[in-house]
Amino acid sequence: MWTGRYSQGKRIIEVRVRLFGPLADRDLQFILDTGTPVTIVHTGRSDLLGYSASMAKRNSRLWSTGGPQDGYTVEMMRLETMGLHLEKFEVACHDLPEHLGVDGLIGMDLLEGHCLTIDGVTGTISLEP
Repeated sequence: MWTGRYSQGKRIIEVRVRLFGPLADRDLQFILDTGTPVTIVHTGRSDLLGYSASMAKRNSRLWSTGGPQDGYTVEMMRLETMGLHLEKFEVACHDLPEHLGVDGLIGMDLLEGHCLTIDGVTGTISLEP
């Protein structure tokens, strides 16, 4: 079981994610977003790791308040977060607004098959297999 803390005053849950690519591996800051069906990585960050649109497995389309946004999916060599170590994990690559200060969103695809607990009293989150 993995347990972490989040800042209750921010009203978002930020978690560290380590991504591995053909050129580099990096620690990045993601937001846990249970309203997002798939995990999303900012295209600028995936580019730094060595992933590009030419490596896309398929097209991806997100809908937001600004309308549809097209992107693509790639298979990450490795993704580590919240006690999980996932090999060949597919993520969607999209441009996220820089002013959000986030490198990506953890979606429900990553949480599938696990028990996520968010404790709003203590400001802790835990993930169990």
